[in-house]
Amino acid sequence: MKICISILLLLSVSITTTFGSSFEVKEYFVKLDSELSEVLFEGENLKQWSSIQVLNAELQAFQTTKINKAFRLQDKRLASIYLISIVSDRDDFIEVLQQNKSVLYAERVPVYSTFLVPNDVHANQWNLAKIDAFNAFGIVNNSSTVKIAIVDDAVLTSHPDLAANIWINPDETLNGLDDDGNGYIDDISGYDVADDDNDASPPTTATAATFSHGTHCAGIASAVTNNNNGIAAIGMNAKIIPIKCKSDGTSGSSLPYAYTGLEYAIVSGCDVISMSWGGGSYSLTYQALMEVANSRGIVLVAAAGNSNVSAPMYPASYKYVISVAASDQNDEKASFSNYGSTIDVTAPGVGIWSTVPGSSAYDFKSGTSMACPLVSGLVALMISNVPGVSPEMIESCLKQSCDNIDAQNLKYVNQLGAGRINAFKALSCQSIKPISNFSGPKLACPDQLITFNDKSVGKLPKTFSWSFPGGSPSASTQQNPEVRYITPGVYSVSLTVSNAFGSDSKTSNDFITVGKPLATISGSYSIPSGLKVGLTIELQGSPPFDFTLNDGTKDYSYSGIYYSPYFIDYGPVDKKTTVVIRSFNDANCSGNKSGSSIIDILGDSCVSVIFNGDFALADNANCVPIGFKTDMTMDCTKPNKGPPEIHVSPNGDGWNGAYWTGVKDHTPGGGTNVLLGDGPSTTSRLWYQFVSVEKGKTYDFSAWFVNANVNGRYAGATSRFEIRVKGVNGPLLLSTGYLGKTTPWTEFVGEYTATETGVIEIDILIIGGPSGGNDFAIDDVSFKCAGAKVGCFKSSNSAVSICATENVSLSVKNGSNYSWYPQVEISSSSSRSVVVSPKSSRYYVCHYTDADDCIVIDSFYVKINPKPSLLLDKKKVELCVGDTLEIVASGADTYIWSPDYRLLGSTSNVVKCFTDINQDYKVIGTNSFGCTDSDTVSVVVEYCCLSRSIIGLASDSIICLGEMVTFINQSKSNGNAVYQWDFGKGAIPSLYTGENPPTVKFEEGGSYKVMLILSDDCGIDTTLQTIHCIAVGVDAGIDSSLCFGDYYKLGGIGISDYSYEWNPCSSLSDCLDPAPVVTMKGYQSYVLTVTDPYSGCQVRDTVNVSELERVKYSEFGDRTACKGDTILLEINANGQQLEWHTGATDSVYRVMDDELVWIKISNGSCDFRDSAYIEFYNCNCVPNIPNAFSPNEDQLNDGFVPEIDCEIENYLLVIYSRWGEKIFESRDPNQRWYGDYKGKAVQMGAYMWVLTYINIEEQISKQESKNGVITVVR
Repeated sequence: MKICISILLLLSVSITTTFGSSFEVKEYFVKLDSELSEVLFEGENLKQWSSIQVLNAELQAFQTTKINKAFRLQDKRLASIYLISIVSDRDDFIEVLQQNKSVLYAERVPVYSTFLVPNDVHANQWNLAKIDAFNAFGIVNNSSTVKIAIVDDAVLTSHPDLAANIWINPDETLNGLDDDGNGYIDDISGYDVADDDNDASPPTTATAATFSHGTHCAGIASAVTNNNNGIAAIGMNAKIIPIKCKSDGTSGSSLPYAYTGLEYAIVSGCDVISMSWGGGSYSLTYQALMEVANSRGIVLVAAAGNSNVSAPMYPASYKYVISVAASDQNDEKASFSNYGSTIDVTAPGVGIWSTVPGSSAYDFKSGTSMACPLVSGLVALMISNVPGVSPEMIESCLKQSCDNIDAQNLKYVNQLGAGRINAFKALSCQSIKPISNFSGPKLACPDQLITFNDKSVGKLPKTFSWSFPGGSPSASTQQNPEVRYITPGVYSVSLTVSNAFGSDSKTSNDFITVGKPLATISGSYSIPSGLKVGLTIELQGSPPFDFTLNDGTKDYSYSGIYYSPYFIDYGPVDKKTTVVIRSFNDANCSGNKSGSSIIDILGDSCVSVIFNGDFALADNANCVPIGFKTDMTMDCTKPNKGPPEIHVSPNGDGWNGAYWTGVKDHTPGGGTNVLLGDGPSTTSRLWYQFVSVEKGKTYDFSAWFVNANVNGRYAGATSRFEIRVKGVNGPLLLSTGYLGKTTPWTEFVGEYTATETGVIEIDILIIGGPSGGNDFAIDDVSFKCAGAKVGCFKSSNSAVSICATENVSLSVKNGSNYSWYPQVEISSSSSRSVVVSPKSSRYYVCHYTDADDCIVIDSFYVKINPKPSLLLDKKKVELCVGDTLEIVASGADTYIWSPDYRLLGSTSNVVKCFTDINQDYKVIGTNSFGCTDSDTVSVVVEYCCLSRSIIGLASDSIICLGEMVTFINQSKSNGNAVYQWDFGKGAIPSLYTGENPPTVKFEEGGSYKVMLILSDDCGIDTTLQTIHCIAVGVDAGIDSSLCFGDYYKLGGIGISDYSYEWNPCSSLSDCLDPAPVVTMKGYQSYVLTVTDPYSGCQVRDTVNVSELERVKYSEFGDRTACKGDTILLEINANGQQLEWHTGATDSVYRVMDDELVWIKISNGSCDFRDSAYIEFYNCNCVPNIPNAFSPNEDQLNDGFVPEIDCEIENYLLVIYSRWGEKIFESRDPNQRWYGDYKGKAVQMGAYMWVLTYINIEEQISKQESKNGVITVVR
């Protein structure tokens, strides 16, 4: 069924003309009708995009480049949504695609854009105090078990105030594999859905102004709290799942991958999704995502938008989403915040201090983007307070607990939701008695230890009182107790949960069944030697099952079985065999086993016979034919002198010969029904087929059974039949239920969408009766007895299509003994020509003998094509003369209206009627099969007195502040008309009387209800037209004069989703920052341009920065002098104020020792500061070298070393013996020679020394060299 969304889009038309420019270029969501097979092929640059010829041609005409499933998430609401990329610039893609019956809807992909007492509370965090967060922290001080998904541009996961609260995926490791099977590789801590990697942080170039939105939001929601660092957050250490929706290298505020970010948030198992972004475009696909998230218990929170209008924004206005407006420190609506009937709550959003990338680490931002994560964090706190609480209960308490701020917002009463959030009241609202609920196994084995789980909802702490009659223990006060049941039986369970506010009880009667699992095998079979038997095992208990069969010689083991009955192909068998179950267990314990299956061998001889039972099957997913043929044999002898018996044996795939042991009382020699069956009295598998399937593709099995009917049964037979389809791992997927004697099997089995890649099994089962005799007829055959005269055989197959409720004539060639069947919806059963009028598609077969005495079987497939379900939006309508009426038809592909008198669009589904006479109009609709349907509308003409007030616009209804608006009077009147216009306060003019008003200027931002009152001879008619005036705020700062080299901050706190650009960029710290720092280097005029991304409105402001008079000065540098000298520092201040670091103001400063000297010169506006270090050196550096020493260890003159009282380098002392041998060397000025050589004392006497070094105290380093004689005295 198609969904018409034209009415839903009426508002979007007025909004998205400006707001709606945010679409990802040339990408579309397309949803297929879930009742139809898949018709699109996935891939890039394919030659064929669809199995439907018309649709394929359309996709090629639009230059399609790529088609793929939009979501990996397994949910039926998203399963048939595709993402289609095209190159064509045509703008009618949606209109053309929606004409195809396979397409439920098509829509552009909207690209939404960002909106902008713990021991670590920052002084700037006024928002926490405003919502009474500190009292709330007294109730809940840890929310670390709750997960908030921040779906945004990026989150800096390494930020010191965020890192400890970043979620760690417990089921994933960094090994290049998708360990948790969620479709994302190595998603340890969130995911980058834009660049398809596991790094959700912004690029390294991110600053406080760029790529910082998500990081700021994450800090508001749940920065690490109570850690003596940075800031605190309302989320009280809830875990953050960072989801990056913006590609590295891109700029601006758009989030092209927000929809895949939401998908990951749902997959990750979060509790809250925070969405500080949006736009004016509604999307059915996004609404489906919200429904999926809500159904999984996720609370959705979104920003209402920053355009100061009452127009709805999305996702905030989607169903199941909490829409958040912004307020300031005085509880007044933030100047930028949207308002209106779609708002749910309001939260602080002006000048919010939070985390950002870059060196500053923290910054201010404003916007509903900041209000949204504050609500998200509070929701996390509420979930932690009452685990298991539903999204509906969260929203209810959140609204009930808001503070009323109407008094502060008289212009916006009832337009800011329930009020401003109050965290303490929200948690207090949850102080109610618990709701009891629990879960546990439904089946258990005797003496098995089982666990019952508390699922109750209520504020902690809670106490529990369990009752287990017949169990051990019979009662428990644990939250999740373990219990055993010794005796088989059916038992009830009760739980009473209590907290400080009351208690609640729940009792589930007959909740758990305790007993041994059971496996049963039964049935006796007679088959020809060498064939297989289809054994049937009935299993009762908790899957998976394991069992072992034994045939007297060998064991056969089977494990991991999930369904019952379970069929086994046993054989081939060449002797009488009895099969029993040796062992059996289910998932819990070993079980009981019973029964046996006895197989006898037949000794009949058989001959071949033709079987006209070919099936041509189509796998719609990949167009690969599936078919099978079955040869059969029969025995024309007369066992025991009785009538001939036909024995059918399997030679083809899928036929199980164990179940047709013979068909009696049929005489060979002509066309008749072959009866397959006469099997055991228990459920048996008659026919089966294995089919390979691929995950995500859809298969239609209805065509497999179009010619299968139960007929020709024995009188009194008790069998029934059923068709079942089993999945890859065993579970039952489809079942027809029991089919009666003559019930056609057509279309009992329909579509199956594979959840895994593998092999599924299709079975036809005989549901046995108490006395056996299970018959089954699958088709007609012609056969002969061995040795009899061989006649000729002919057959043909043809097909014809008709529309539903029509009939068609079928004819065969001249001959005799005509026999048509089935005898359903047919004019005759024995004529050459018949008229058939089937209600659904079916085969008709005629058996007859032609002129050549040949047996002929002609088969006709009559396909029933559906007629269109034509529907008119009107049946009888009154029309005033001179007026125009729109009539809409739906349900067909093409339309023809008649008569076409005063009718526009007679071949369209929508016509404009302006008839002046009473007229019945008939429309004939035709679908793609050529089938038609018709309907009629009666138009009754009246002469009316009309008064209709209509306001037209020469431009868009969304304007920027200061734009002039031209209103067009499109009213219809009947004379003496008076027009009164009311444009509202803040408009110039605000009132006007006359037909055509002057252009109007709106001087304040907001949404205006423009009213036109038309008064004429017919009465009064009033109409309204909404004008959304966008007032973008801009403030470049105050003109300033600065001293050269000074720093100054321009602008102010920015709105989170607005874009800011400064020109020129010279001397600014960041040209895209709403508040950059300028370094004074001379006069400069800066222009700030602010852009609202939704309306496109731009405003500019200019700030001038000029340089004050520079100080006249002469720099002085570091100086050196010889010790004992005096340095005079003299400064010519040129009449300016001078001050030394000592406070002295003289122009000369005297320095006599090492000193760091500071000076400040001021001209009254600017200062000059300089410093110099004055250092004094020993300019006369003479070493003191003794001429003798006595190394006798008396501590007096024991060693020889030159004493040098100045700074030196490259010191070297060498001592020689009287024979010129070097006996001592040192490069350490402090090392002494103690008169030894090689560890022994030298003799008394004279020794020569040589000393070299560099004096580095003098300005020019000087190499010194000395020598002399030192005497050793002992």
